[in-house]
Amino acid sequence: MFAFASAKGVRMLFDDADFAAFLKRASFDLIVGVDAVTNVATLALLKEYTETYRKLVVRVFLHHRKGILFHPKFCWFRSLKGGTAVLGSGNLTLGGLAGNWEAFSLCGATTAEAQTTAAQWRKWTLSNKARLKSVDDEEVLARAAKNVAAAIPAVDSDDVALDDVSSTTAPDTVMIAEIPRGERWKQANFDLETFRQFFQATPGARQRVFLWHVAADGTVGDIEVRPCVSVKSQNYRIELGAAVNLSYPEGSARPIAVFLRSATRKFRYRLLMPEDPSYNHVLRILAQRWTGRTGRMRRVTMSSDELRRAWPDSPLLPEP
Repeated sequence: MFAFASAKGVRMLFDDADFAAFLKRASFDLIVGVDAVTNVATLALLKEYTETYRKLVVRVFLHHRKGILFHPKFCWFRSLKGGTAVLGSGNLTLGGLAGNWEAFSLCGATTAEAQTTAAQWRKWTLSNKARLKSVDDEEVLARAAKNVAAAIPAVDSDDVALDDVSSTTAPDTVMIAEIPRGERWKQANFDLETFRQFFQATPGARQRVFLWHVAADGTVGDIEVRPCVSVKSQNYRIELGAAVNLSYPEGSARPIAVFLRSATRKFRYRLLMPEDPSYNHVLRILAQRWTGRTGRMRRVTMSSDELRRAWPDSPLLPEP
């Protein structure tokens, strides 16, 4: 149950590999509000997901009481051993899930407590049956249409996470890395130290990294939510969306990725192919700073200030 939802927030949750797998085997009942933020595009996207996942039910809470908001934010899950509740301040928006300072509590439940929660949920939904509408209800769509022009609370704006990744006060470590050749080169391989120290990921843990690719003109792309993948060969992979539909270069030239860490497991990045105008410049930076053995994948780290001096017109860096 979420007060507000946005298209980017919905995609972030429903396109997550683990959550998508969950939706294929289990039922999920989602209720969202339309008092603010939730717009027609978000409702259309939610309808698409209900057509993809047969066990997904989405309803919209629509009321006509002035001065009162539909404002809950929580999820609860039931299992054979009881259940789990996720209670917090974040809405189903990109800001609420990944961009803002939010607080969440993870609460376990016994079998009896889960049964009580399920009974309360059924009781509440039945008592509010008249207010729970389908995502394509005409009255719901008319109310959601007003949210396009209405002032959207900044705390739930999808732009919040983009402000966050361009923050000059964040832990702004930079890594320049060659991407090795391979059948799955788009899932860039990194060694254990890089995986732990730079990406702040723990091998074997169910963690995500959040990536935003930056174009040459500084345009920041959509969020990429990537699981941290560990394989038996002791390689650690993070998929790069910017590499989709690209072929690995011929010859000895390797793609170069430049990552700017803005917060824990959050990164802006720029993927440079040999034909990119900035490729040779960044390659020289990498060659000047690399101190390892010949033939190894070259990876160097530096601060954003050092990158600014070495690559003054880098689109990764916000205006000083």
